[in-house]
Amino acid sequence: MSELELPTKLVAMIERGRISDDDVHYLRQDYFKDSKLCKTEAESLFALDAAVKDKSATWDEFFIEAMVDHLVHQAEPAGYISEDNAEWLKSCISRNGLVDGPVRLEMLVKVIEVAKSSPVSLLAFALSQVSEAVLNNQGPLAESRLSGKQVICKSDVELMRRMIFGYGSDSGLAVSKTEAEFLFDLNDRTAEYENDPAWSDLFVRAIGNYLLATIDGTDPSRAAVLSKDTFLTGDGLFDGAVNTLKSVLAEMRPLHRVLDSERGIQNDKLATSFAEAEKVTSDEAAWVIERIQRDGETHENEKALLAFIKEEASELHASLKNAA
Repeated sequence: MSELELPTKLVAMIERGRISDDDVHYLRQDYFKDSKLCKTEAESLFALDAAVKDKSATWDEFFIEAMVDHLVHQAEPAGYISEDNAEWLKSCISRNGLVDGPVRLEMLVKVIEVAKSSPVSLLAFALSQVSEAVLNNQGPLAESRLSGKQVICKSDVELMRRMIFGYGSDSGLAVSKTEAEFLFDLNDRTAEYENDPAWSDLFVRAIGNYLLATIDGTDPSRAAVLSKDTFLTGDGLFDGAVNTLKSVLAEMRPLHRVLDSERGIQNDKLATSFAEAEKVTSDEAAWVIERIQRDGETHENEKALLAFIKEEASELHASLKNAA
């Protein structure tokens, strides 16, 4: 983007050193007049954002909206983030692996939330911004931390929840192994920290989702999973998680009765998928045990996870029945 030739009006904003509300209105009218934002125009907006420090409060909303529209809705096929576009976005919003500020981080998270599908590499990059802040006090989230204290705070948990359960996360509704591995790694690294209680909720809920809610070939509503209020409504640690999982499954199960008239096949396979998903297989059990034992200690969150699995699994592998 260093050789980009900016339009005259954008150059004028840079020379003036300010982006006003009128400027944002102009940009909306000009850049969106044909409902399309080409790559060159997108790069012009990044250059403008980087060059001007004094910006109207309406700029951030416009900037994020423009990039989400460009990457999610205008790229082909619509709704899907390609590997090339993911790498382009990373190159535009970050340096040395760290995102340049809260606005660009929000842009990244919003893209993942809105898109139907995002590359694993993009989600991993987004999640790494949280771990960099928690473990190294670096990146766009570091400024908001109290005296550089190494803890997972409530805002960190909310951000991870948005990334992991976003529409365009690695595998949509079901938490993927990539995401589960990240959570286990972060849990191991912060076991001695005074983390916000919401971290335990997210850890148990997300890993439990990975083990018990992987349904092949479905695209259910994400509303129940995205609602943290639903998750936290139970009286105990597990009640909310159990209620959330059950509400999601209850919402999806009516699909069993749907007749696929085009193929002439009843969705009996879906019922089988649910039954299989609620089992903890030998491979899944081995993975959980290996992950828990990796650092030689069973932490409180891991004990909570085991209790949740034992309570919710329709079929539990023998190796987990006596696990601490």
